[in-house]
Amino acid sequence: MQPIPTRLMHASLLGLAFSVPMVTAWADPMPVYALEAQLSTPPTMPEREDMPSAPRQALRTVTDTGLMVDTRSREAVRNFYNTIFTASEQASAQWTGNISGCVAGTVSQAYQDATLLRVNYFRAMAGIPAAVRFDADYNEKSQQAALMLSANNALSHNPPSSWRCYSAAGAQAAGNANISLGNAGPVAVLSQFRDDGAGNAAVGHRRWILYPQTAVMGTGDVVGQGAVANALWVFDSSMWGPRPAVRDDFVSWPPPGHVPYSLLFNRWSFSYPGADFSSASVTVQQQGQAVPVVVEPGGMGFGENTLVWIPSIQAAAAQQGDVEYRVSIRNVRIAGASRQFDYVVTAIDPAQHGADTVLPAISGTLSPVARQANEYRLMAVPGASAYQWKAARLQAFDQVEGAEAGLGLFSRNTSGDYAEVVSDIKASGQAGFLLAHSKPQPQILELTSSLFVHAGAQLMFSSRLGWASSDQYATVQVSVDEGANWQTVFTQRGTGTAGEPAFRPVSIGLAEYVGRNIQLRFVYDFSHGIYYPQSGGGVGWYFDDVRFSLVSSMQTGQSGEVTEPAFQFSPEAAGPHLLLARGMVGQLPLEWGPARLVTATEDTGGDAGATRRLTLHVDGPGTVQRSPGGTVFSSPGGTTEIDYAGNTVVTLQARPNTEAGFMGWNGACAGVADRCTLNLNGDRTVWASFTGNLDIRNPGTFVAQQYLDFLGRAGEPAGVDYWTDELQNGRTSRAAIVNSFFSSAEYQDGITPVTRLYFAYFDRVPDYAGLQHWIAAYQAGESLQAISQQFAQSVEFVQTYGNLNDAEFVDLVYRNVLGRAPEPQGNVFWLQALQQGLLRGQVMTQFSESDEYRQRTAASVQVSMMYMGLLRRSPDAAGFAEWVARLNQGQSVLGLIQGFIDSPEYLGRFSN
Repeated sequence: MQPIPTRLMHASLLGLAFSVPMVTAWADPMPVYALEAQLSTPPTMPEREDMPSAPRQALRTVTDTGLMVDTRSREAVRNFYNTIFTASEQASAQWTGNISGCVAGTVSQAYQDATLLRVNYFRAMAGIPAAVRFDADYNEKSQQAALMLSANNALSHNPPSSWRCYSAAGAQAAGNANISLGNAGPVAVLSQFRDDGAGNAAVGHRRWILYPQTAVMGTGDVVGQGAVANALWVFDSSMWGPRPAVRDDFVSWPPPGHVPYSLLFNRWSFSYPGADFSSASVTVQQQGQAVPVVVEPGGMGFGENTLVWIPSIQAAAAQQGDVEYRVSIRNVRIAGASRQFDYVVTAIDPAQHGADTVLPAISGTLSPVARQANEYRLMAVPGASAYQWKAARLQAFDQVEGAEAGLGLFSRNTSGDYAEVVSDIKASGQAGFLLAHSKPQPQILELTSSLFVHAGAQLMFSSRLGWASSDQYATVQVSVDEGANWQTVFTQRGTGTAGEPAFRPVSIGLAEYVGRNIQLRFVYDFSHGIYYPQSGGGVGWYFDDVRFSLVSSMQTGQSGEVTEPAFQFSPEAAGPHLLLARGMVGQLPLEWGPARLVTATEDTGGDAGATRRLTLHVDGPGTVQRSPGGTVFSSPGGTTEIDYAGNTVVTLQARPNTEAGFMGWNGACAGVADRCTLNLNGDRTVWASFTGNLDIRNPGTFVAQQYLDFLGRAGEPAGVDYWTDELQNGRTSRAAIVNSFFSSAEYQDGITPVTRLYFAYFDRVPDYAGLQHWIAAYQAGESLQAISQQFAQSVEFVQTYGNLNDAEFVDLVYRNVLGRAPEPQGNVFWLQALQQGLLRGQVMTQFSESDEYRQRTAASVQVSMMYMGLLRRSPDAAGFAEWVARLNQGQSVLGLIQGFIDSPEYLGRFSN
């Protein structure tokens, strides 16, 4: 018999539920409601004399300078969210107080730090100073306020002395704080910043969090007994001081630039000090289409003057692709003049890579020598302050987890008051797993093994979702950053009925994660609404017989952290090893990059006692110091050769002269970090380039620069002298010299093949950092076929095209490279070649290096490399399209080059 829903009583407590039941059928489980969190109205601006004296102790801040993020960069915002925002989710409160004894207690330092980090995250995204600190006195008083709110299960900025657990310190804090019931810590900051509710049309809580002058805050939190509560002290003595510089002149939410879609709240706001919005109007376009807007009634006394509106959009759900919103605000009166503000907000999914995503791909030998230092380089990740790497051995993961041995391969994060292993309802064997909402919070069983995903991998299990409301979800989630962020790969919603009468098989493809290191968990999810609090007896989510195909478990061996995008790996034994790396932002990790599978070999003694030569070219105003040895090589144009014993590890340190800069390494070293480490298991050549105030109009300087820009090395004296003489005596032009370098066999054979791979695989221009990384690997001896194979196994390839079989891959190659479907004979030939062991990377290079494709992409490659070589950046879309069109319409290559070298951007490269 179907249960009859309960009638509910409203309360301000999240995490507990109570009800007054109607008549019901006793044989069926009865659902209840989880009670929602509450916000008070925001505090109003205090009188100056009401403020406490200066804080006695500024406790903690994020860094000396605070947080900063460039919202113009999608990748910067994505990484900022995936590190800073999600780091605030992990801390445990560990509250030490007691409601019955009116003991305010404390929370853990980690919980306070997480709360502070959440405040500064929002401030940094909004473009205002994000170095807010917590004060010990504010914290103590805010803790008393949170105790009062929890003990009385009520909200007030002016609590009466009759309140249970009343204190004058707590009352003072309540009047100076954003206050919440039903949540605490970082979640309370998020709730206050969202500012939902009928009494918060003016988004006063948000405005206080985003008040530019604020430098010191405090927090108090009660988590555990009774009502969960927070008091976030938001007033300090600096609030009457001068307004600091802000990024956009105004302060808005969402701000201009890229914003995670989950943070596009119902109410949007725009703040400007002293502005008169009484006659202002606002329009919003979503992807070029106007959307309805409702302007909220204004409110005074909450931070800076603010306009609030509600656009009719659907942004708070997972989306496909980025979504652009154009905001236009007209007739804002500032200092008596009417002003207009226009900006663009782009909603992104921070779990999805963008065109500017850079992962730390690994390059280096595929056959490292066991028990010797082997050098590997990483693609530098913008914004990363360090890199972690690890090596692992793989073992086929073929276990079937059916709960016969208890939790077995799973660890639990559940309410702990019911049995997660049951014997009455299972798919097979003697036992199965159960997740149930005895408390209305996510219930989690996480696989303890770290897994490596091969092509064709699948997760399989038996599932039975029993009694569950439509607010309860059975989900499976995957993480590529060791649990910092999770992506849902399976979800099933409850129906409010007895659910499934029997187990059913579930199969989930893992193509999106091929070549990645993942964690996996089963989550019975719930956030708000109605739920069944019973466990067992057909209530909850039952699953059994969890197994995988084509995945391996990872046994981590060596690991380390380095400040430069390079590391040394010394395999402990011959055989296959998996190498992985990820960037770090401070102490917070980014996601793991694509894995590199290498096979270590034993040292045959071929390098024992051998002599290896390091050739170092230095160009520009700087020096390079080597260790061991300590010798400094001076510029300009210095070339030095040094002999070492084989397998010596040498570190090179670039040191620019005063008022000069280091431009980067080429050859056996790559990138722009000032330090490079080499294992001399062979002869190596390195170029180090420095720049200062160069007179690029000088013929000799111009010629020397072309060697660096296009060949990645200093010019030989005879070559520099020849081209300089040609230029000085009018026998050639600067554009012709550039074209000669571009057309040279050294450039065409060493640079452009890698460029063509980007067009062949992804039909896009290369990103500058990625191209430099792979060019350096190619010039250091990695084959084009090996680089191509890594493209075929890359995250971008799998996310763009999916997990292709051989026939689909051949079809893709023909269509991307030749612009047509494969002919029958060619299709059969390449399919047979792949089936006989030819790698996909080898197939692609046969096409990308064909005369037909070289001709098809000549203009695209030419334009791309002019940007890369002359401007040292990737082309912008509009510029790329314009120049390619000009070349295809007959403009001369020399005219193209002349346009670049005459541009202010090019000339600006050589002046500080």
